[in-house]
Amino acid sequence: MTTLDESRRPKDALTADVAIIGFGPVGKLLAIHLGRRGHAVVVVERELGRYPLPRAVTHCSDFARILQSVGLSPDTIPEITEPYDDMYVWRNGEGETLLEVDWTGRGESSWHNTYFFHQPSLEERLDALVAELPSVRVLRGHEAGALTQNGEGAVVHIRPNAAGEETRISAAWVVGADGARQHWRAGGLVLQFLPRDPKRAQQADLDPGDAPEGVEPHSLPVDDAWREGRSLVATVQDDELIDPTVSSERLLYQLFHQRGVRVFRSRKLIAECSCSREGVAAMLGNFSQDDRDHMVENGVITVTCEFCSATYVFHPSDVASDVASDVTSDVASEEASRAES
Repeated sequence: MTTLDESRRPKDALTADVAIIGFGPVGKLLAIHLGRRGHAVVVVERELGRYPLPRAVTHCSDFARILQSVGLSPDTIPEITEPYDDMYVWRNGEGETLLEVDWTGRGESSWHNTYFFHQPSLEERLDALVAELPSVRVLRGHEAGALTQNGEGAVVHIRPNAAGEETRISAAWVVGADGARQHWRAGGLVLQFLPRDPKRAQQADLDPGDAPEGVEPHSLPVDDAWREGRSLVATVQDDELIDPTVSSERLLYQLFHQRGVRVFRSRKLIAECSCSREGVAAMLGNFSQDDRDHMVENGVITVTCEFCSATYVFHPSDVASDVASDVTSDVASEEASRAES
């Protein structure tokens, strides 16, 4: 496993090979496997104690195999988990069967396909295994906040649920195992240079790497506007990108208010492709008759859109040049109407 260079760790931070956010069954099992292999682990859990009620009540053969890997095979903890080798049936108030699921049999790992289990009791056993590992430290009553990273690892900012100062955990790896209970935020900023004069967008040629000795690499002066924009964006801090009190509009204004900021109205995104039978027919009409003849297979021409996988089937006579020409005119008129509206 990759470990973080000690010289790169913040001096006031807790250190670990792995930081785990969340101490449910997944976080516990991961901590056990890592701790048994000698890795330094810090676990952050917002709750002060185990949740007393079961949130999950069944598990499969794959999870049984995972339990076996930490020494808790289902057959050794029958008071916690027991196999269910029968049909799973839902019925309404009149006794009519609504749904039947076959939960019988065993999986590829030889464990039963289905088990019923008591989650609080299982977590208690997992907690006992974690407590035996000196390299695993569990911080209950703490909540993870911002996360920053570099090429060496990451730093997690945590804070006690009660009043208290923020603490940092510096780790080579950070694993989110909080069951989506934690609200994570991510942010990013992309700066693009789109001058009206194409000459201002010219870039120097890449160094070929094998130029003869003495040949000066190609270079162009950096546009002043592009240099200014990059310099301003470089001042943005990681926490500004994820701060819920700093909106995108506010951040842009802070950066570029002297130049002026224009925010376009949001547009609804629709998951659909712009392809159509008419458009494909018009495209086929642009090919020569000889090309279209070579496209015929089993008496038809078949075209599959590479974006949405829609398939269009045409008889060769449907895409003759004169027919396709009419279609092309109709499509062009329709696009022009859209542009005007």
